[in-house]
Amino acid sequence: MGQKQLRFVYLLSVWMFIVLFFLIIGNKLDIEIFFVLNLIGFLVLVELTTPFHFKPEWKNRLKWVVLAGMMGVSYIVIRKVQKIIG
Repeated sequence: MGQKQLRFVYLLSVWMFIVLFFLIIGNKLDIEIFFVLNLIGFLVLVELTTPFHFKPEWKNRLKWVVLAGMMGVSYIVIRKVQKIIG
């Protein structure tokens, strides 16, 4: 793993621990909220760490992770809407 890849993993790990810390402090520990906030952090981190001139090959493979995350968020949103309606 390259230095930039490791930095990405470290930053994402820090973000996850920050989210978990505030969810625990706020007494709102919910896996759905944790998942959505971490996906948001992941997407922001991908955009902030991608160079403007080119995309490294390893970041092109992240599209599958993003797609899976968006499917997960869509499922959560659909469940919440059904819960509100029904």
